[in-house]
Amino acid sequence: MENSSVGDDVRVIDATGKFVMPGGIDPHPHLEFEFMNTVSVDDFFSGQAAALAGGTTMHIVFIFPTNGSLKAGFEAYEKKAKKSYMDYGFHMAVTKWDETVSREMELMVKEKCINSFKFFLVYKGFAMVNDVRLLEGFKKCKSLGALAMVHAENGDAVIEGQRKMIELGITGPEGHALSRPAVTKREPKDLWQEPLVPASSWTPCSDQRSWEPNGMKFESSIKNFSRSIHFFLLSNLKVTQDLCIFQ
Repeated sequence: MENSSVGDDVRVIDATGKFVMPGGIDPHPHLEFEFMNTVSVDDFFSGQAAALAGGTTMHIVFIFPTNGSLKAGFEAYEKKAKKSYMDYGFHMAVTKWDETVSREMELMVKEKCINSFKFFLVYKGFAMVNDVRLLEGFKKCKSLGALAMVHAENGDAVIEGQRKMIELGITGPEGHALSRPAVTKREPKDLWQEPLVPASSWTPCSDQRSWEPNGMKFESSIKNFSRSIHFFLLSNLKVTQDLCIFQ
């Protein structure tokens, strides 16, 4: 560096005795995000100004489909991102499954530079997909060379927990955590990652499992067996170990 030369218009900062670190990449911001009748407070201007002040220099923002359309959702976020002040990329959420969604995933990868898709096992009635749709999405990601991400919670159990909180009159922020104990997050992960066993040794009718976190007991049987079947299919397709990460 001693022989390096710079122009008169370049600002030189003496970093002697200091750590020089690259800018951070935040892969999970929600900017101007419309979600279940709410909108996140920060848009691309305010959110990225705050990020830059803290040393983050790139965002990978989540896009949700517009009326189920990935293409329409992407176009909406292109407009929002015109206020951007730094580098950004996009993830795409997949909230339903049909041939149109399959074709639009291919469009996103090949023409819009999106190579990661997120699937939700929670938020029933808004974003939640069942195991069959999740499997179809995984297979499509594999064919496209894209990354599949999963919000891994048991959506049905969470809804039951929310109902219980309302019955008990617990409607403050603390009710959010209480409605989804750790088991609701662990169960999907455990079932999708459990070791394979020969199909001949499965006994679905007696496949009872229970956990007792904090004195609460949760049981599952045939639903677990269904997910075990899907995991068996995924593993033989080499989807989960190659493409699936859990957040």
